[in-house]
Amino acid sequence: MEVYRIKGWREHFETAKTLEYNRCQRITFTNRLNNIQRKRLLKSKDGPGFLAVWFSVCQYHSSQSKPRNGYLTENGEPEGMPLTTADIADLVGLPPTLVKGALERLSEPDIGWMEKIPVEVGVPGDQPETAVASQSSSLSTPLHSTLKSSLEEKP
Repeated sequence: MEVYRIKGWREHFETAKTLEYNRCQRITFTNRLNNIQRKRLLKSKDGPGFLAVWFSVCQYHSSQSKPRNGYLTENGEPEGMPLTTADIADLVGLPPTLVKGALERLSEPDIGWMEKIPVEVGVPGDQPETAVASQSSSLSTPLHSTLKSSLEEKP
């Protein structure tokens, strides 16, 4: 199994202020439109849709609890249960085929905004507490409940 990771999350998306917050309510993107990777992405088949996936995935990740290091797992941590492309599509409200294509394209070396990291995921029963068994309860939390609770939190 693989986990997707947003490369350079802390360098590109965190500030001294956002590092203080457990969950962020907004995210800052660069306003430079001359970025070569962005131009390459937009020239791709489905490029504008891929850019929408990129923005949505970054928005989702910014709402996860700190520390935020770019891991697309159910808890945002490297040892968390990796989110599948179907999970990500459900979370960001975009078509699964578009999300799958975008994650692949964003991970290609000429774009390089994401990376795929191979991980081993425990099978229930392998250990007293496996990744699957210990983290499955939070996967059933509705997204709107998660977002609502993050809006109510104070830094």
